[in-house]
Amino acid sequence: MLVLSRKAGEEIAIDGVVTIRVLSIERGVVRLGIEAPRGIAIYRRELYRRIEQLNQQATTSQMQPLVAALRAARLYTAPPAELPAAPLEICRTHHDGQAQR
Repeated sequence: MLVLSRKAGEEIAIDGVVTIRVLSIERGVVRLGIEAPRGIAIYRRELYRRIEQLNQQATTSQMQPLVAALRAARLYTAPPAELPAAPLEICRTHHDGQAQR
């Protein structure tokens, strides 16, 4: 683990793509600003762990209970009419670029 000290206004660059800026430090609370391309998902650790749990449940759960859990976590907002009637089919792309189901 890399440990850095930064003051308010200072930044950390990750791979030249992500920038983390210390916005303020007040009463032991650090406010960070994160700049990253749209394709990079950024989550608080506790939320990311919940997403991992939901993903694990998805491998063994029926669709409706999973959607209910996602809605409860505010991670899925499609109206009920848009839910697929059958399980979703996962498409994997191999290194040769051809999609297989």
